Amino acid sequence: MEKNEEAAKGNFFYQDITSVPIILATLMVLYFGISFAVNGDTGNEGYANVLILPLSAALASVIGRISTSLPLTKSTTYQSFTVSFIIVIFALLIDFFADFNNNLFILTFIGVGILTIFLSGAKRIEETNLLLSTVIGFHLAISYASSLIFDPGLDIDSQRTDIGIAFISFWLASISIGFTLMGLLRGVVDKVGISSLFEEIPIFTKNKSFVIFSSIISIIYIIPLFQYDSFQSLGVMWAVSTNVVILIYAFCYFEKWHVLGSMILVNWFIFTMAHLQEIGNTFYPDIFEEESFTGAFSWFFITFWLNVGAITMSSKGFFGDIAPMRSRSKLRMWWDSNYYSILLPLSFVVALSVRVVWNVIPAMNAPGTGTWDMSGGSDPWYMKRIVDYILANNSHLIFDADRAYPMGAINPRPPLFTWSLALGGMALSWILESDNTGEIVWWSIASLPAIYGALVVFPVAGIANKVHSKKAAIITAWLIALMPGHISRSTFGMVDHDSFAILLLSSAFYFWIKAISNMNQERMFRKTSPNPLYLLSGIRETWHRNPQVMSNATLAGISFAVMGLGWKGFVYGPGILFLVFSLQVFFNLFRSKDSLQLTSASLQMLFTTLLIPLPFYAWPGLNLVLDPSGLQPLFYIIGFTFILGWTTCSFRDKPWLLVLGVGATLISFILALLFTLQEANMYAGWDILFSGGFYFDKNKIFGTIGEAQAPSRGVLFAS
Repeated sequence: MEKNEEAAKGNFFYQDITSVPIILATLMVLYFGISFAVNGDTGNEGYANVLILPLSAALASVIGRISTSLPLTKSTTYQSFTVSFIIVIFALLIDFFADFNNNLFILTFIGVGILTIFLSGAKRIEETNLLLSTVIGFHLAISYASSLIFDPGLDIDSQRTDIGIAFISFWLASISIGFTLMGLLRGVVDKVGISSLFEEIPIFTKNKSFVIFSSIISIIYIIPLFQYDSFQSLGVMWAVSTNVVILIYAFCYFEKWHVLGSMILVNWFIFTMAHLQEIGNTFYPDIFEEESFTGAFSWFFITFWLNVGAITMSSKGFFGDIAPMRSRSKLRMWWDSNYYSILLPLSFVVALSVRVVWNVIPAMNAPGTGTWDMSGGSDPWYMKRIVDYILANNSHLIFDADRAYPMGAINPRPPLFTWSLALGGMALSWILESDNTGEIVWWSIASLPAIYGALVVFPVAGIANKVHSKKAAIITAWLIALMPGHISRSTFGMVDHDSFAILLLSSAFYFWIKAISNMNQERMFRKTSPNPLYLLSGIRETWHRNPQVMSNATLAGISFAVMGLGWKGFVYGPGILFLVFSLQVFFNLFRSKDSLQLTSASLQMLFTTLLIPLPFYAWPGLNLVLDPSGLQPLFYIIGFTFILGWTTCSFRDKPWLLVLGVGATLISFILALLFTLQEANMYAGWDILFSGGFYFDKNKIFGTIGEAQAPSRGVLFAS
C-alpha cells in the first residue's frame, strides 16, 4: 500500500523496470533454443552481434520508464521532451564511445526510448511491454532468419521464401510471447496500466485464462520454426489460421457455446492432420495413406467419431457449464468496447500482407535476368529512371534528353511521389549503412506503393465512421483492404502513383467530411451584400466562429495539394467535391438556409489546393499553370464555386426561384461563351472543362487514362 502511494507521487520502484529483463531473457532463450534446435549453433559471427540491438532496446526501455518517475520539471510535457532529448544525446554518445558505428542501434535506442517515455507517462504499462517485445523480437527474427543453413542445390527463390517464413514466424512468436508475459506480469510484477484495451483483462492470480490461451497461441507460432529433413513444416499461414480458430474457440468457451467450440476445434485438428499427410509427411499408419476406399473410409471414420465424441462430451458438461447465459460474457463486453481499435489496424496488416507476400519473391527475381522486376507496364520503369536521377544528382529530373529523342522533352510527372521513393531509399541506405544505394533503393521503390495502398484503409474507415458508424467503418476498411481493383494497383513492385494518389484523395475526402460534419446552418451575417467581397468576409467570420470547420477544410486542401505534387490528375478530387457542393447549396437555397459557411470552407480548401503546388506548376520550364493538364481545370472549379457561392449567399433572402434563375443564367452564359470560342477555334475551354483536361478524351492513338476506363466485369463484381 505504501509503495503504491509513493509510486503515485512519482517515486521510482523496481516494478517500473522488472518486466524488461524478463522479456529480454525470455526472447533470448527462445532465440538460442530455436537456433540450436534447428541449426546447431547461433549461425552468426558472435553473441555480441546478436545481443547488441536487443540490449539497446532494453536499455532504452529502462531509461524511458525511469524518466517518468524523476521530478525533473513541473510540467509533464516539458519533462517528456527533455528526457527525449537526453535519450538522443545518450544514444549518440554510446555509439561514439563504444565504437559501434551502428545506425540501426541509434534508431532502435532513440525510437524505443522516446515511445517508452510517452507510453509510461500515459500509464500505458501493457503497451510499453508489448513495444519492447515487438522490437526485440524483430531484431532477433532478423538474426535467426539470416542464420539459416540451406542445401547447396536449393534455388534462390526457395531460399528467400524459407528466410521470409522464418522471419515472420519468429517475429509473430515473439509478439505472442510478449502478450503472454504481459498477462503473466500484469498486476503481479508490473503495475496495472489504464489502457482501455487491457483494463478488463484479469490479473493472472485471479484468472489464468488469458495467459493460458496466449501461451497456446505462442506455441502454435513456434511450431513452423522447426524444420527437419523427415518432417515437412506446416508453415506460417497454418499457424495464423490455427490461432484464429483458437480465438474463435476462446469466444465460444466464454459464451458457454461448448458444443460449437469443440466441433470447430476437432474439425480443425482433423484438417491439420490431413494437411500434414497432404504435404508429404509419412508417419501415419499405412491404412490412412492408401489411395483407395479403405484410406478414405479411415479418414471418414476418424472424423465422424471424433465429432460424435466432441458433441457428447461437451453436451454433458465435460468442458464446462453449458447452461445458457442470461447476460453477455466479459469477453463479449470487452470485444464490444474494443473491436474497432483491433479490427482497423488488423485490416491494415492484412491489406499490406496480401499486397506483399505473394509478390515480393517474383519481384526480386525477374525471369531471364534474375534481377529486380516491376509490374504495371512502362510507367514504373520511368519512375525508376527518375528515382535514379534523383539519387545521382540530388535534384529532380526536369528535362529528359531521352524523351522524344533526339529532341528531348520535359518530364511531365510532378516530383513528390518519386521523391518519396528516393528518400525512402536514402533512409534505408543510412539505416543499413550500405554504400550500394542503387540496390537498397529497390526495396523502397517496390514496397512504398504497397504501403500507400494499405494505408488507404484508415481514411476510408474514418469516412465511414463519420458518415455512419464504427461497424460500417470496419466493413469499409476490410472491403478496401481486399478489393481486387485496388490491390491490382498497389501490389509490391507496382511502382506507379495510383496508390499514392488514392491515399491522399481519400484523406482529403475524410477531412472534408469532418469539416462539414462540424458545420451549422446559422446565419453568419444578419444582412447580406451583393459585393463579391462579402464571401471574403464570410471566410474571415467562419474562421472566427467555427475554426474547426476551416481547419479541416485546410487539411483537405493540403491533402489535395500534396496529391497534386504527385499526380497532375489531382483535379478530379476537387471536381467531385464541387458537384457535391453544388447540390448542397441548391438544397440550402430551397430550404432558405445560409450557405456562407459551406462556401467559405470550399473556397478555403480550393485556395489551399491552388497555392501549395503553384511554385512547381509555375516553374518556367513546365508552364503548367494554364495548361489543360495542369492547373487550368482547377481555375474553372474555383470560379464556378465562387459564382455559385456568391449567388446563393449574397441573395439568400431573395425568392429562391429568382436566385436559381440568375445563377443558371450566369453559368449558362459562361458555358455558351466557352462553346462559342471553341467553335471559332480560339480556345478549347469547352473540351477542357468537360473532358477533365483531355483526360477523358479518346483519339485514334490513345484511349482514356486507366482511371477513366470502366473496369472489367470480373473486377467490377469482385470489387
